[in-house]
Amino acid sequence: MLEERFTLENNSVYTVELMDERHLEEVARIEQESFSEPWSLNALKNTLGDEKYRFYCLVDNRHLKTVGYVGVIVVCGEGEVVSVATDSILRGNGLGDSVLKEAMRREKERGTERLYLEVRESNIAAIRLYEKNGFVKNGVRKNFYRKPTEDAYLMSKELC
Repeated sequence: MLEERFTLENNSVYTVELMDERHLEEVARIEQESFSEPWSLNALKNTLGDEKYRFYCLVDNRHLKTVGYVGVIVVCGEGEVVSVATDSILRGNGLGDSVLKEAMRREKERGTERLYLEVRESNIAAIRLYEKNGFVKNGVRKNFYRKPTEDAYLMSKELC
């Protein structure tokens, strides 16, 4: 499959690749800096080779490093978006939007009918990103998050 390419103001060219061994350490680093309860390197490694887990990695081809990703677990045509994150020094440049759009496009091609996710109710930037990409709020999961304890919005998007 031809990789989608994105060029931003810093002249870096980005491609989206399915996570493999080359991406693991950078994805784990971004997870650690982004979430209070991140996936461990070992947990990420355990997803490799399991076709229900798909981590779409945004790779900066100029600097040869992973700078963001979207993690999806797909079962019976439904995908749960478990992580969306970008390198903290690159946030606000549209990279999260680019990798999310590409992950949604690829999931639709693979026959995933619906995506859903939980997002902290205080994470306004993420909520705006999801709404911009067609996700709608379906409900609230009380005390869903820890560190700190917080409610989550349940959001979904129909792909087909």
